[in-house]
Amino acid sequence: MKHIVFSLLFISQIFIANGQPTSIKTGKVESVTVYFNGASIVEKHSITLKEGNHTLVFENLPNSIDAGKTYLEGNNQVYILSNSVTHKTYDDINTDSRLTQLNDSIEKTQSELKINQYKIDALNTELALFQKNLYIGGSQTGVNITELQKASELYRIRQEDIYKRLSICNEKVQEINNLKSKLIKRKNEIFAHLTLLNAKLITQIQVSKTGTYNLNLIYFTGNAAWKPIYDIRVSEIGKAINLVQKGKILNNTNVDWKNVKMTLSTADPSLSIIRPELEVWELGHNKPLFKQKYESGRYDMDGEEEIQYKNTSGDVKRGFTFQVQKPEPTIIFVSELTNEFAISGLATIESNSDPKTLEITSYTMDAWYEYIAIPKIDNTPYLIAKTTAWKAIPLSDGPANIYIGNNFIGESYINMRSVTDTLEISMGRNKK
Repeated sequence: MKHIVFSLLFISQIFIANGQPTSIKTGKVESVTVYFNGASIVEKHSITLKEGNHTLVFENLPNSIDAGKTYLEGNNQVYILSNSVTHKTYDDINTDSRLTQLNDSIEKTQSELKINQYKIDALNTELALFQKNLYIGGSQTGVNITELQKASELYRIRQEDIYKRLSICNEKVQEINNLKSKLIKRKNEIFAHLTLLNAKLITQIQVSKTGTYNLNLIYFTGNAAWKPIYDIRVSEIGKAINLVQKGKILNNTNVDWKNVKMTLSTADPSLSIIRPELEVWELGHNKPLFKQKYESGRYDMDGEEEIQYKNTSGDVKRGFTFQVQKPEPTIIFVSELTNEFAISGLATIESNSDPKTLEITSYTMDAWYEYIAIPKIDNTPYLIAKTTAWKAIPLSDGPANIYIGNNFIGESYINMRSVTDTLEISMGRNKK
């Protein structure tokens, strides 16, 4: 099987000088190869390097990367001395510059909230005192109309001013609370993002000549998958089958795939490719009871046939035979090779979203049809389409939506594990 990668193309022009480790951010996904269980990612970086030794730190890689399959690939002029994967600690995440700025902004909003609350408390106290002194004049003397009008006007103006200022302060508090909520939400988003993308690759390299080099950052993550699904369409019974092959793709890598070239592979890199070894099984080993009965000639088993035979020395020996029923072998046909399917055009699949279905290609297969019924199980006849043209098509197990004419009939299933020279597809019931 040829080497397959989940390719992520990112070209960045970075100048690296000798000295302290240089941090390099991950880039935009350009192309993707998704496996049944996982994905490999390649970022291409164009980096200007001086002659000598350097330490490159590729940051913000998915937390789920496989450390054993993460490395930087060099060329004849750039020799990779070592690759190692580490993860950020809780303290590293909390000291991120974006989180530090957000924490400062949140503290500032809290201070503003306190100041405005003090203003509100002062205005409420002033209003309470003002309302307690509304009584004008004494019990023995009255108040003339002019004085009453002046006092009323003063009280009205003063109360309106207090209520207006209270309203302004309350609106300000609401505005600050809204801003605080947005800052906290953004902080939580960044913290979650840093937690999910907290792996980094530290690479020691040796450069033999100053220049600009294209280097490949390669890593594998298991948080992606795809499975095949099919649409099977027949214009009418007796006609050829049109089979549309699709891929249902899941991206949980925490990295969005936007406008990418995508390839789907039937390989599973998570499985070992080392063939197993069959050890010797010794039947009847360390069973003295069997040996004792055999040597004494008293072994008695239902269905046995006792015999006598001579060994090479001419001595008569007693033994036994018994019949063993041989089970019929089960034959399973499986594909011997993995397949790749390149998706035409560019695809967008955001991380942590619902799986997205993309069309791979379509095939036309000649077929013949039969009705099959098993009355012991179900009296209804089933329409079966049969074809031998499947051998030239790279099919895998998967569900198939059946359409006859313009009508959706139901969901069937393509099972490549039990197919022989003829592929059978159940097309639906015929109650007539």
